[in-house]
Amino acid sequence: MENKIKKEFLKYLNAIISQQSLKIRGNIVDENGNFYPKRSAFPIFKKYIQDFLKFNSEPRWIIIHGLRGVGKTTLLSQLFYEVLSDKDVEKLYISVDEPMRRFGASLWDIVEGYEILIGKRLEELNKKLFLFFDEVQYDKNWDSAIKTFYDRTKKIFILCTGSSALLLKKQIDANVSRRAYFEELYPMDFKEYIMLKFKKYPEKNLSEKIKGAIFNSKKSEDVFNKLSLLEKKVKEYWFGVDIFEIDRYLKYGTLPFSLKIKEEGVILNQLELMLQRIIYTDIPEITNFDRESLNKIYSLIYLLSESFEISLTKLSTILEISKDTLSLIFSSLENANLIQRIPPYGSPYKQVRKPYRYLFTSPAFRFFLLSGMESISNFENFKGKLLEDVVGMYFKKILRKYPNSSLTYDCAKEGANFIVKIKDKKIVIEVGYGKKQIKQALMTLKRITGDYGIVFSLDEEMNFKDNIVKIPIKYFLLI
Repeated sequence: MENKIKKEFLKYLNAIISQQSLKIRGNIVDENGNFYPKRSAFPIFKKYIQDFLKFNSEPRWIIIHGLRGVGKTTLLSQLFYEVLSDKDVEKLYISVDEPMRRFGASLWDIVEGYEILIGKRLEELNKKLFLFFDEVQYDKNWDSAIKTFYDRTKKIFILCTGSSALLLKKQIDANVSRRAYFEELYPMDFKEYIMLKFKKYPEKNLSEKIKGAIFNSKKSEDVFNKLSLLEKKVKEYWFGVDIFEIDRYLKYGTLPFSLKIKEEGVILNQLELMLQRIIYTDIPEITNFDRESLNKIYSLIYLLSESFEISLTKLSTILEISKDTLSLIFSSLENANLIQRIPPYGSPYKQVRKPYRYLFTSPAFRFFLLSGMESISNFENFKGKLLEDVVGMYFKKILRKYPNSSLTYDCAKEGANFIVKIKDKKIVIEVGYGKKQIKQALMTLKRITGDYGIVFSLDEEMNFKDNIVKIPIKYFLLI
């Protein structure tokens, strides 16, 4: 960095440090000065910080990744402002994109400038140092830079966020994986949506009891009986909750930024901007696509919004691109956390031959894409698709806590939406409402010799027959 630019950069960095509390406060309060409520992940990261403050414990380098719009910047700001404000420590919060854009300044330049301003090198610090870096992917060498900071002193704690795709690529790097702890921030579940919007909380352990009934039973009758015992508690939770909140949640409530915006049209505009940034900013950092290919990614996700599974051969013909390029595109969309791939049930040979099923990791993006099509004017026409995205989103998070688990779908004609395998247990899952869903779950249950089947229904009634239990979606949303 040239001396003239360096002087300007140091002035800029000094202003950032002197005003950081004021600027960060702007990230966590509304127009009336009220603090945004905290997501359920907040206490987890707060404990990491407190443990380091008290015991100098690991992890002291944490990487938060997740889909754009899930609230990574807000979480980082809340942790910095509300946990560290009154602590006698050194601290720096900076969004890496701004100094990179204005001065071409890397993380090396930022930390070197910080050392100049405080008059000490990292190794000479008497106090603990907290470095909060937002959007680290803007520095191509962010991983090697942070690794060096981490190794220079045990008095340093680093929390950084950025694009899932780029950060997760480094998870397989031994130099990073030995030091850093990767934590995914997921889209909001329904309980969190209601908690943040209305400050309403379910009874303690209700979620675990519903989850236990669904995943730890022997047959559908056991599921039914266990959930029947919870009926009173479930009704108590839903008392006073507008039933239309389910619709709002399915549309865009999985992304916390939507809670701050009243107009649906403004939310849709934000979703479009986020989608453009994923396609034209994040994905080119993962794979070197040309502009024409990037434009075709947009066409591809429109096709995916209308259908859950499409063969590569058919897509290759429609989009006029090779299967190899299509495979790279799908991989990039997964790495960017925009879509979730569900393989077909069966042997590896079958999984290669049959099409994958693709869900959106947040139904908000499917809602945006479908709501913009003239052929679809009624929300009820695609409500079932959004609901399936939500169920897949829940399973992605839940099954990570179950060893030897998998999530597949039945690729046979009129097969079930999901097959959940936990150890040796196979649970057939169908999503929707009406007799058709029960029939499909039963057919798959017999075909794979499953343990029991579940239909998550938009109906209110719960019952069981032929080892299939129909459960109102109101129960599932409380997991």
